[in-house]
Amino acid sequence: MVYNFKVFKKCAPNGKLTLYVAKRDFVDHITTVEPIDGVVLLDEEYVRGRKVFGQVVCTFRYGREEDEVMGLNFYKELFLASEQIYPPPEKRSYELSRTQERLMKKLGETAHPFHLTVPAGAPGSVTLQPGLEDEGEPCGVHYYIKLFVGDSEIDRSHRRSTIALGIRKVQYAPSKPGPQPCTVVRKDFVLSPGQLELELTLDKQAAVHARRDGGREHERPQPQQQGREEDQSERRPERRRGALPERPVQERGRQHRDPGRVSAAAGLQPAEGAAPVADAGLQQGQARRRPRRTAEARRHHARLHHSAAGAGAA
Repeated sequence: MVYNFKVFKKCAPNGKLTLYVAKRDFVDHITTVEPIDGVVLLDEEYVRGRKVFGQVVCTFRYGREEDEVMGLNFYKELFLASEQIYPPPEKRSYELSRTQERLMKKLGETAHPFHLTVPAGAPGSVTLQPGLEDEGEPCGVHYYIKLFVGDSEIDRSHRRSTIALGIRKVQYAPSKPGPQPCTVVRKDFVLSPGQLELELTLDKQAAVHARRDGGREHERPQPQQQGREEDQSERRPERRRGALPERPVQERGRQHRDPGRVSAAAGLQPAEGAAPVADAGLQQGQARRRPRRTAEARRHHARLHHSAAGAGAA
């Protein structure tokens, strides 16, 4: 009976190591992550006296590769799992999968299995879409399986004897839809009383890539506080539409003069028909002028002057 199965294969640049894995997408079930099972085909004469290690590396890139200058790197590497593949341990702590058994039977004695476990708290694979002019590795979180020949796990690997196969850590949406996502944001203003509240609600919890999902926005202006409202009412008195603002009037230290008052001060009776003359408003710094007399008042004043002069001569 013939069994057909699909595997992914990658060789080292020198051809001494070959990696076989059944899949490259590993599902995160929140509490556990699917283990990474595979088989390594190696040349025992090449690795004699040395060891072969397998690791799961998570790379977090937060900057563009073209901006890395003067030894400054915008990425971090996290080694999440590590295992010695060759020489193999005396007793395995895990059971071989059906794919591993078939590969070992087909490849022969120089094939060795490995089993790597990713912690549940590791982040998922995320890739930011690069721009048209961006070059190099895109920003995001990336995973890959690393196999190398060395003396220890921390030994520096050589490029010709190293294999790096990219994988993904994915999460599936829940089968039962949950409640609609909702968030509320409140904004205060420095120069204005009250605050603005913005509420955003999505139509559903799970969204599909390249599909537009709708949402609803709702704005609610919050009422003013009582203390602030009283202060504003005291500062801004109500005015009638079209009314001019009232201005303080300064009292002037002078009195209006008329011919009747002048005649009374001199012991004379005011003439008939004499009309009071309003004193013109004097601005600060101008000379004070006497009120102008009428023609009849001037004639009356002249008769009094002549009579007084004649009595003095007698």
